[in-house]
Amino acid sequence: MVSDSVRAYTIQCANCSKWRFIPTKQKYEQIRETIAELPFHCETAREWRPEITCDDEPDLVKDGSWRWAIDKPCIPQPPRGWQRILRIRAEGGSKFADVYVCNSFKITFKALSNGNAILTLLSGVIFLDRYYDAPSGKRLRSMSEIQR
Repeated sequence: MVSDSVRAYTIQCANCSKWRFIPTKQKYEQIRETIAELPFHCETAREWRPEITCDDEPDLVKDGSWRWAIDKPCIPQPPRGWQRILRIRAEGGSKFADVYVCNSFKITFKALSNGNAILTLLSGVIFLDRYYDAPSGKRLRSMSEIQR
């Protein structure tokens, strides 16, 4: 089974630009999925930190003590029972990280390097959607059944 390299999840407030820790990976993925329609504000964090405001100090500053990976916004959450795992590569490599999608049955899929692999649950069947950019610039899609 692939283990996650991420130790802490943070999101930047749309008002004050301060970074706030998100308590769980699930909450982070929920916020990330809808961030374009529902921007994150410090007040959103009152769900788990009732007194927080934009006037409070940031939870984290970019001071070189952390290794940062900025995620793409609006990535759909994996289907129930599956999880998206980010595995950071060693320094000096051609790519920063690999993304895997795993389930509790130890079925693991490596997402495409551009992040365009999405699991979809349709009528009890899980499909892996892959998106390709053709030389003409046209976006192509293929869907493969991966589990019944």
